[in-house]
Amino acid sequence: MEVVKFPNSPTEWKLTPKNMRETIADLMKTIKVVRSYDIPYLAGYSVDGLTFYVDSDVEPMPYEDRAIDIVPFFMLHEFVEKSILLLLKKQGVIIEGAYMIAHQVAYAAETMAIEMEKIDRKAYDAFWMGLLKKAGDKKDPKCPPDLDIEPYKDEKDYEVIKKIVKGEKEEAAESAAA
Repeated sequence: MEVVKFPNSPTEWKLTPKNMRETIADLMKTIKVVRSYDIPYLAGYSVDGLTFYVDSDVEPMPYEDRAIDIVPFFMLHEFVEKSILLLLKKQGVIIEGAYMIAHQVAYAAETMAIEMEKIDRKAYDAFWMGLLKKAGDKKDPKCPPDLDIEPYKDEKDYEVIKKIVKGEKEEAAESAAA
């Protein structure tokens, strides 16, 4: 297990852009991120929460005079969301709408990180919504066999679930043949 350095001085616990960047960088070193699949909602996680996925077509966001890697923001969101869901499950707590509660907390963390980097949330949303449309338009997505489909169920996005299940079956068949 990798030991991740976190701030140890009480003055460092105040949330600053520098601390947020360091925390996200530590998180990115800690989690397994796979970018070789099609993920209809752009980012997701395995059922067991040990693997985090980013759609293979996610690219840096052009913003002002820079290109911003949005993957760390996605991973912060996905990590927070899945951590809450796993903790509730481990405690045997069943809450109707638990996914949406976890999603809202994750969205707040993601928004805070974006705003600390002085990125306009509307510009960020417009950019990833364009990527989301492109991902959603894929006719035969190649999805990981262990992608957690709870977010899609919660959204009642049954058409996407059908695509995911088909893509998972094809991916599993390809893996078995290799």
